[in-house]
Amino acid sequence: MLSRVEGLRGTLFDGQGAVERARTTMREAGRCTFEAGDFFEWVPAGGDVYLLSRVLHDWDDEAAARVLANCRAAAAGDDGRLLVIERLVPDALAVAFDVHMLVVNGAGRERTRAEYARLLGEAGFELTDVRGLALGVNMLVADARPLTPSLP
Repeated sequence: MLSRVEGLRGTLFDGQGAVERARTTMREAGRCTFEAGDFFEWVPAGGDVYLLSRVLHDWDDEAAARVLANCRAAAAGDDGRLLVIERLVPDALAVAFDVHMLVVNGAGRERTRAEYARLLGEAGFELTDVRGLALGVNMLVADARPLTPSLP
């Protein structure tokens, strides 16, 4: 994305090893900062747009919900946006894809549009658009919903 959009700046947030490799190979490093961390614990705050590409399908609903909640907590106010690149499976094939993920990865879930909408909604996002991409994946566009303060 950095190579295609003039003036765009980004932060690559990943595990320490991935960050170190990216730091030495990214041509766009001048417009990118690098942070190592664990998205189950936190996500760098203040971004306008967050991108998760082929991340959530590696995790069960509980773990995926933690990642999404951390993205929502980090998003810039109520104007934040989350882009999720994942395969959407038809309702009729959801169980077959889950078995496949269990056999191949030992965990994870491929999800339907409705399942992603539910997960995103529970994390404070609203699924506003789904755009088809190459290789059978989709970009889910989710806008931050206003966070309501918790009552004591």
